[in-house]
Amino acid sequence: FYIAAVNQATASYKAAQAGKTMAEANLRKALAEFKRSQDLFRQKLVSDSAFDDVQAAYEVAQAQLDSAAHQVDVAKAAVDSARDSLDKTTIVAPLAGTISKLNSRLGERVLGTVQNIGTEIMTIADLNEMETRVEIGESDVVRIAKGQKALLEVDAFKKRKFNGTVT
Repeated sequence: FYIAAVNQATASYKAAQAGKTMAEANLRKALAEFKRSQDLFRQKLVSDSAFDDVQAAYEVAQAQLDSAAHQVDVAKAAVDSARDSLDKTTIVAPLAGTISKLNSRLGERVLGTVQNIGTEIMTIADLNEMETRVEIGESDVVRIAKGQKALLEVDAFKKRKFNGTVT
C-alpha cells in the first residue's frame, strides 16, 4: 500500500511538472502575441476589443503558470509525505518460518474479504520444529519408547542426520 502511494504521488508530481512546462510554453506564446498586438494597437492597426482579448489571454496564461507551479508544490509535498510514511513503515510477520509452498506470485490477483476466506498465498513452516511420521519394522518397534531420542536420516539430505524425539 505505501509503495503504491509513493508511486502514485510520484506520477502525480511528474504530471504536475509536465503541466507547468505546458503552462510556460502557453505563456511564452501569449506573451509573443501580446507584444505583437501591443505594437499593432499603438499603430491603430488593431481594435480595442481584439487587443483586450489578447491582453486577457496573456493574463490568463500567467495565472495558469502560477496555478501549475502551485500544483507542482502540492504534488511534491504529496511525494514527500508518501515517502515519509513508507520510511516509517515496518512490515512484520506474526510468525517466523520458511516458505514451504508458494501458491501466488508477485502481480497475481488474490482475494480476501469479510465474506470470503480468501486466496491462500503461501504456506509457512517452522522447519526447526517438525513432526515426521516414519515406518518402523516389526522387529524394531519393541525397542522404541515415547520420549526416546532418535537420529533420523532422510534420503533427500544424504550427508545430514536430524535429531528427534519419539512421540
